Amino acid sequence: MTISKDMMKPSPLPDSWKLKEIFSTGIVLGSSYTDDSYILLGHERYRLLPRHIQYQTIEA
Repeated sequence: MTISKDMMKPSPLPDSWKLKEIFSTGIVLGSSYTDDSYILLGHERYRLLPRHIQYQTIEA
């Protein structure tokens, strides 16, 4: 940001694209959020699974 009295023109393009940093941060954050979701899903499925029901197998 510049002060309104400056006569500076903003650059039309960024000075540098830090694509490696952007992509690596996105991959790390995305995979950690995905892992957290799977851990929460597995925990809730295990916690809500009824333990008093005995399952029978069907033999052909």
